[in-house]
Amino acid sequence: MPRTILALVVGCIFAFSVPARAEPYVSAYFGAAMPHDSDASDNVGLGFSGEFTFDTGFAAGAKLGWMARVAGLELDLNWHESDLDEITVDGFGVGVDADMKVYSATANLVFRYPGAVIRPYIGAGGGYFRGKISDIRVQGDTFSGDDDEEWGWQGLAGVDFLITPSFSLFAEYKYSAVDFSFGGEVEVDLDYEVSQAYGGASYHF
Repeated sequence: MPRTILALVVGCIFAFSVPARAEPYVSAYFGAAMPHDSDASDNVGLGFSGEFTFDTGFAAGAKLGWMARVAGLELDLNWHESDLDEITVDGFGVGVDADMKVYSATANLVFRYPGAVIRPYIGAGGGYFRGKISDIRVQGDTFSGDDDEEWGWQGLAGVDFLITPSFSLFAEYKYSAVDFSFGGEVEVDLDYEVSQAYGGASYHF
């Protein structure tokens, strides 16, 4: 996380020190969230370790950004959710039904090719993540779940298509990683990773 913050600071200095036309923008997006199979272990010393498998879910969010020449910064507010489908321990899978929701507020450093119409870009950043697992049903038993707040990081890549000088459409892929520690009736540490693919629209001021 300190390296991510350092990279953002260096990027800020670079982006804001280059004389160029400022390009503030706001964006909204919607798409799919595809959590990876995630390693899990108990956090009370019982020696449990296994893997959580999730179904594909939904993602949505909004961005507020500022671009100068080829570099810029953006604030990304994201929500995604999916269902926990299976827990695997020592090669044996147990069917599970649970809701997993993740909310995040992150700052991204973005580098974008300054094309006239097609503008590919890449970026990375980090910030606040809140995970909530609830309504856990395992073989007829129901557990209430828990939530946790942690720092995480992410990387992204996409293509922006300029339709008019003030309006564009974009397609983006984002990978995020965060380590959650749930308590309550869950008591598990989860190495959570998720890929998101979505499309959206931006208004450029």
